[in-house]
Amino acid sequence: RRLAERHDPRVADQLADDGAAIFQAKCQDCHTLSMAQALLAPKPAADRPAHLNRFLQTHPARINDAERATVIEFLSRDGR
Repeated sequence: RRLAERHDPRVADQLADDGAAIFQAKCQDCHTLSMAQALLAPKPAADRPAHLNRFLQTHPARINDAERATVIEFLSRDGR
């Protein structure tokens, strides 16, 4: 997504909704949201996207690249 779109609060809210929906549909069979958040909590917010990207490269998640990016953005947000 373009940088300007990512800073638009409406787009950020839509991405969060999309990320939450993808997480619920494709990740929550094995991982609760609170578990994912607890694992990320000790990491600085700026480091979370890179950490998740590395994790998901070796994780057998059933998500495509676009879904992965949306879930990473959702889980990396502050104030979850």
